[in-house]
Amino acid sequence: MIGKLKQYFLFGNTYYGVEHAVVDNKETILLFALKKKKRQLDIHFHKKLDSLDNISIQIPKGVGISLVINNDKVLSKKVLFSKDEDSKIIQNAYPNINIHEFYYDILKQKNACFITICRKEYVDTLIEDYRKKNLYIIHVSFGNHVLNNIREFIGSNEVYTTNALVEIDKEGLNEIFKQSDVKTQKYDINGLKVANTFLLSFAAILNVVLSNKKNGHSNFDSNHHVLLTAFQQQRFFSQFLKVGLLFFLIILFINFFIFNHYFNKVSELRQTSQVNETSKQQLISLKENVDKKEKFINDILKSESSKSSFYTNAIMVSLPESISISEFNFQPLTKRIKAEKPIEYEPNTMLLKGVSTIKNEISRWISELEELDWVEKIVITDYSESNKTFTDFSLIITIK
Repeated sequence: MIGKLKQYFLFGNTYYGVEHAVVDNKETILLFALKKKKRQLDIHFHKKLDSLDNISIQIPKGVGISLVINNDKVLSKKVLFSKDEDSKIIQNAYPNINIHEFYYDILKQKNACFITICRKEYVDTLIEDYRKKNLYIIHVSFGNHVLNNIREFIGSNEVYTTNALVEIDKEGLNEIFKQSDVKTQKYDINGLKVANTFLLSFAAILNVVLSNKKNGHSNFDSNHHVLLTAFQQQRFFSQFLKVGLLFFLIILFINFFIFNHYFNKVSELRQTSQVNETSKQQLISLKENVDKKEKFINDILKSESSKSSFYTNAIMVSLPESISISEFNFQPLTKRIKAEKPIEYEPNTMLLKGVSTIKNEISRWISELEELDWVEKIVITDYSESNKTFTDFSLIITIK
């Protein structure tokens, strides 16, 4: 599981292979791409390109590429099988070369050794050219040797590549015949139809996907580790930036929604608080007004309660039986009570309204009241006969 995650992190779901070859006497770049879908590899696309400048148009920046160098810069040779050291095998095959100036790859088969060599200067420059295009070479193969890694998937004993006819069997490669004019051929590899011109770039991809290398000896192996490490660091940095930026944006997005949610809540609470504060101030103001009026009334009642009781008792005691009181108002209001307005009343005054069944009885009763020592004066404000039996009256008594 960890290996699969690491491979996906490095390559995503698309793998790229490139072969530098000579086709029709012209330097040609053969680009091949495989895409992983539901645990299967499908052909994504394949292109023939005439220059390295065109390859950066076809594939994204920062991807890893498996490279096959199979042009006229590569020398190939077959020698008898030997258990000697690699350097001795190379010296026997190419006695006059300086081995330190060349990268080599030795493919040891049952009865023979296939040797390819390429100048280090050319290979390093080519890798650097890819790097300048922001493309990363992660594996390099020389000649047709990479075909050995997929021979078990090819159902044929004779396989054509871009520049050779390769005879193979179950045990490995038998012969590699270089040919300048190779006929077009397609091979069915696990359901994938691959043309011979793209067979080596396809094999280079599988070499990375399957991590497969059989019977190969190369002084470029240490460079593979350096190339892969550089690619991994670049990939990690770029992916880390993307993931980090995505994570940061997600955090900001979540934070925005949380902030927006709580901001709306706070706004609602603030509005509610303002309404409550306004209502509170109104209640305080109303309470103050009520308290003032209550205090005012209590002061009046406290100061006048005993007198009002005294005056009321005196009037009722003197009241004749023929007279009925319908209204008795001590210190009557002069105006209607209004909000935010002081209560206005008539001090030291009593208002009496009633009816008498004996007309002359009212005058006699008023005379009695005028003789009381606390009565200053009595004013008749209304006197009328409603019928022959009843007389309505209204009095204002001023208290000394």
